[in-house]
Amino acid sequence: MRRGLAVQITGAAIAYVAVVLGYYVFNSTPVTLGIYHGGIVAYVVLTGQTTVVRQLVHGWRTRLGLAATAVFAATGIAVWYVWPLAALPEVDFAARLAERGIGGPAFWWFAAAIIFVNPALEEILWRGCLVDNARRPSWIDAAFAGFHLLGMLLMAAVWVSLLTFLLLAAVSWFLRYVRAATGGLAICWVAHTAADISIVTAMYLLLQ
Repeated sequence: MRRGLAVQITGAAIAYVAVVLGYYVFNSTPVTLGIYHGGIVAYVVLTGQTTVVRQLVHGWRTRLGLAATAVFAATGIAVWYVWPLAALPEVDFAARLAERGIGGPAFWWFAAAIIFVNPALEEILWRGCLVDNARRPSWIDAAFAGFHLLGMLLMAAVWVSLLTFLLLAAVSWFLRYVRAATGGLAICWVAHTAADISIVTAMYLLLQ
């Protein structure tokens, strides 16, 4: 049953609160992820949507799943190639990560959180809790892309940030469509995990 719009907006707002407080106020990735991931868990529990978690292991379709995973896994390649052109001139990537608390050995706990925790929680929230079986583009897609845009503006050129916004909105719509078509989040989760693994790998290579 479709949740009220106010409840959905509250769920989407978790990401914005996390980015604003974590990056713009505390300049800390651990704070950002703590607020974001903790907020998602609290939202799922408080809105009584814990059954959505089971959708992570339902809806797998081999051909579609493998194709989506392969495409999403290429995300890191794009990041690795584009970043030197996309980064703001004053941004030192390694120094910025260190400022945000994920430089040196701390990078590995960040990588673990992004690979093992983030994909599942984001799919539970954005493709599980906030919408039902809607297959058309939605404000949810813009909201999903928007909080990534907020984070990117601190490090990347405006044109890259806006292009990324459009791409992420399209990705969000695609994943919601897949969830609606398959009745589960399995493909979304696996493809999202592949994307995050490739992005973390690209980040590591950029630090070398």
